Amino acid sequence: MRKILIVGPLFYGYSKSVARAFEKNGFIVELFDDWKEGTIENLREKIVYNLTSDKETFFNTKYEKYNVQIRKRYAEVKPDMVFIIRGAILTKETLLFMKQSRLVLWMMDSIFTVKRTLDNIGLYDHVFLFEKEDIPLLKNQYHVAGHFLPLALDESVYFPIPSIEKDIDILFVGNLYDKRVALLNKLIERFPDKTIRIYGVYFSRLRNIWRYLFRKDKKYYTNTTVSPEALNVLYSKTRICLNIHHNQSVYGVNQRFFEVAGAAALQVCDRHGFITDNFTGGEIVIFDSDEDLFRSVENILADYDSYQPKTEAAYNKVTQQHTFNERINLILKTINYSVDG
Repeated sequence: MRKILIVGPLFYGYSKSVARAFEKNGFIVELFDDWKEGTIENLREKIVYNLTSDKETFFNTKYEKYNVQIRKRYAEVKPDMVFIIRGAILTKETLLFMKQSRLVLWMMDSIFTVKRTLDNIGLYDHVFLFEKEDIPLLKNQYHVAGHFLPLALDESVYFPIPSIEKDIDILFVGNLYDKRVALLNKLIERFPDKTIRIYGVYFSRLRNIWRYLFRKDKKYYTNTTVSPEALNVLYSKTRICLNIHHNQSVYGVNQRFFEVAGAAALQVCDRHGFITDNFTGGEIVIFDSDEDLFRSVENILADYDSYQPKTEAAYNKVTQQHTFNERINLILKTINYSVDG
């Protein structure tokens, strides 16, 4: 039986979802997901970070400690394959150290947002990309072939919760970039009598703007992240789960897309090629403009029950075709890899 070392960030449990999928496919799995990218994790780090003028060196030093741990784990496990998610902190030295195994990379966002991964891209044996539009760019600029691999559902984390009261009319969960905040504020103004809940972290260097946005609309916004377990409950309590993609997403869709469908919640999402190509039966309510979104919200809240066939169809398609297990199966077939050797 083949052994695999999975190296991925400690980010909402996605690395663990990948690990479970490899286990289902018969692998002996070792998981290294003890690292975080671009975060200050304790008071000591915060003090050092604020005292240093060279922020890049601070993070490089922090990441090198992770690389030492990864190389040590690799030497202990001696895996047949190393499966790397994002690869943002891995150094050239570490990748070369692990070259006796097959190195597989899966990007869960655009590869062109991660400089270190791009710098080392030639060291991977196989590259799988979240964004389909990245494939020709990677080929032309780095002479590396990539395969499109969208994100997926972990059905052990996101699933329907029956007989739960739907006391939220509209829910949005995600990082609160300016574009998203602008649209959400319009939504609040348009539907002042509806129960709207927004969870996320707002990135702003100007504290007074943050106060303006969230003091005024405190009953709508909660400036926090939400655990997967709590998020699954929120989906089940909601009539309309709103999904707004980041600008970097051109064709691929975010993890939220699969989570909402897997929880059997009704999703209203901005248009993306992956949806129109793979969900051709109208399973997802798609909007192309602000006014288009507002009309959809009005129609759904006026006759919510009539939209349940869409929710059921989206749930069935995602659970049958778009799970992490299906993605790992596809990877193994693509690279012609046998668990039994």
